[in-house]
Amino acid sequence: MSSELLNILSDGEGLLEEEEEHILFKEIFKKEEYVKQIEEAKEGGRNSIEVDYEDIKTINPEIAEVLLIKNGWKELSNYALDVIHPKNEIKHIKYSNIPFIDLKDLKRSGNQGKLVRTEGIVKMAGQIKPDPRMFTYACTCSEGTVVKVDMQKGGKPNPDDLCSCGKLFKHYDLVNEDYEQTQWLKIQEKPEGTSASTQPKDIKVLLEGDLVDSTVVGDVIELTGVLSASVNLKNRNKNFFYLKGNNVKVEDKGYEDINYTEEEVEQFIELSKNPELQERIEKTIAPRIVGLEEEKKAIALQLFGGVPEYEGTWIRGDIHVLVMGDPAIGKSSVFKYVSKNLAPKCVYASGKGASGVGLTAAVLKAGEFGDDGEWIFEAGAMVLADNGLCVIDELDKMTPEDRKHIGDGLEDQEIYLNKAGVNATLRSRCSVLAGGNPEGDRVDRRKEDIISQLKLDPHLISRFDFIYVREDQPGVNRDTAVGGAILKKKVRDNRKEEGIPPELLKKYIAYARDHVNPVINDEANNILLDWYVKVRNPEGNDEEEISSLSARFLQALKRATQARARMHLREEATVEDAYKTIEIMKESLESSGRDSISGRIDVRLAEGRKPKRQDKIDKIVEEVIVEFNEEYYNPAKPYEWFNNPNIRDAGIIKVLEKGKKLGLSGLTLSNAEEELKKGITLRLTNGIP
Repeated sequence: MSSELLNILSDGEGLLEEEEEHILFKEIFKKEEYVKQIEEAKEGGRNSIEVDYEDIKTINPEIAEVLLIKNGWKELSNYALDVIHPKNEIKHIKYSNIPFIDLKDLKRSGNQGKLVRTEGIVKMAGQIKPDPRMFTYACTCSEGTVVKVDMQKGGKPNPDDLCSCGKLFKHYDLVNEDYEQTQWLKIQEKPEGTSASTQPKDIKVLLEGDLVDSTVVGDVIELTGVLSASVNLKNRNKNFFYLKGNNVKVEDKGYEDINYTEEEVEQFIELSKNPELQERIEKTIAPRIVGLEEEKKAIALQLFGGVPEYEGTWIRGDIHVLVMGDPAIGKSSVFKYVSKNLAPKCVYASGKGASGVGLTAAVLKAGEFGDDGEWIFEAGAMVLADNGLCVIDELDKMTPEDRKHIGDGLEDQEIYLNKAGVNATLRSRCSVLAGGNPEGDRVDRRKEDIISQLKLDPHLISRFDFIYVREDQPGVNRDTAVGGAILKKKVRDNRKEEGIPPELLKKYIAYARDHVNPVINDEANNILLDWYVKVRNPEGNDEEEISSLSARFLQALKRATQARARMHLREEATVEDAYKTIEIMKESLESSGRDSISGRIDVRLAEGRKPKRQDKIDKIVEEVIVEFNEEYYNPAKPYEWFNNPNIRDAGIIKVLEKGKKLGLSGLTLSNAEEELKKGITLRLTNGIP
């Protein structure tokens, strides 16, 4: 036997009873990968190694079956530890590739006490705590008898081990304490494994030793452990099942759970060549909902997403879409259809029942793991949707304070927690599809500021790539189409046939996101750049000016162009992709940024900021107030002239006329009166005569 193996195997080689189990593990531990694993554990100060169930099964299938019976893992682990040389200080055997059981099936009778393997997403994580194991005491008499007490078995000494001097145990000296680190988690089913209409199943998990701190909330993990039960005889309501962790592996958050056959991949390739693919995908999104066709274009791009970049800082590839508008136009139906039928991985949340921290993450005190004073991490919807889609319906129903928590998760795609000495950064690399109703439940285009009707913070609005504001406008053609889709099954069937089977499209999206990472070619980049420059500098070209269009929109166009190329399974984004995404961006800006007063598209309006034309109005109002003060000002009663109907009307008309000359064609008498009133109020507040 080589000296290397002599350092691995027990000194008892040849002396141990030659049971089948000993022979099995001797053979396993002679393999190069296990020799290396034991040496690395020793060098790294770890006290556990991992044994592959398939290795056991290959050598002795009967012993492999023992591992799966109740408490069989204990017996086999003891045999394995017998074989390893004591100086390696290996105390625990982890197992991998145990037969898999879905999390929702774990608690069924027959699994208790057995070693099982499942997977889920970490929903909660408790603090790391010391758990007492073996305490060593010594008698204070001259004999100094040493007594070891197992704190896991009541913490009382065996009477036969006590010193013969008869001294009471409470007078012994505590000479050594042995603790094990422990941590509680709660894992739940992964979003892609749960239907939108069911509550995800979950289970608590106890980690010990080097498994502690091996994962954070939001991680998808494969967990091997023993199904156990915590029993409280005094209060049965506190009884619960949990997994005592044996092995934890953090999984890649790709779409490996969505399987496709070779025939389906061939279907994908063929589908990608269809010149009407984008239109067919748009028609697959909630086909019975008519009237949100522009929004569906952006959602189609969102499902495929752009390519993230890291250049010293994280630049997201995920596309965020905001759809606000009147009730009953189909927003919620579209959201639910996408989350349930098309997104490969999705978490659906409603603003009605969610707080800001409920959508992101929280550090809170809870008795979830038995200690009411313990601070625990809890993942919210955006963290659970990492690498997928998070749908937030009824965003308007959340409080402004709650909505503030969402901003960092949208742009940086990280959630920062800092509370009670607990600090953590959690990933939220997901696309967000959000929507809700405006103030008063109706969009009023006659008002000068559409976005202000949404009552959303400008900082939050600016994080969305595509923003739509949609009202329920009567129209013969539209109403006929909407009514036909509701009343006539044939119409609905025809609309479905024009699309793609949802299950196929879901797999197609997963395949595209996993296998295609497009780069925009030079010609397409030039198209995007040329459009950006022209709309910011419209003099002498045929592009309409878009006021205040920032580089942020260029980044959004880049993501969308990559998404369209990925939609067609192309590694290169072309001129066609660039032109199509520019058109979709224009439609979005037309919906949310068209200024009813100036008649122009103003991005600042779309983001809830002060529109560019307001500078002109403020200047006009200032001029009119100064002019009328010169003629009518009374120091004893400042601005009394505004209370005189005739003079006030003259001032309003003057504001209106000046505004029309400066291109503010949509300025109305009521607008002019409101602006003049605001100007006077501001001067009075600031003490300006």
